[in-house]
Amino acid sequence: MQFTNGIPIVRIPFHWSLFVSIGQPSKTFVKLRISNHKLNIESGRYDKISSCDRICPVCGLNIENEIHFLLNCPKYSSVRDDLF
Repeated sequence: MQFTNGIPIVRIPFHWSLFVSIGQPSKTFVKLRISNHKLNIESGRYDKISSCDRICPVCGLNIENEIHFLLNCPKYSSVRDDLF
């Protein structure tokens, strides 16, 4: 892991960049808590997509909800390892 001024540099996948507010982590977590984000579980609601069809566009394995995005998506395992 690389550091700048003692702060770790973490490269995030493009899909995360649509979601994460760089420099404002608390704002990002609030958006997660109140479901004000661009994950398919929410965006599919407005596009009238059945909840069982709101699949993760990154891995294609499960419904893309907050739990899958933060904890389970295999494509983000390296990011999770760097962060946690």
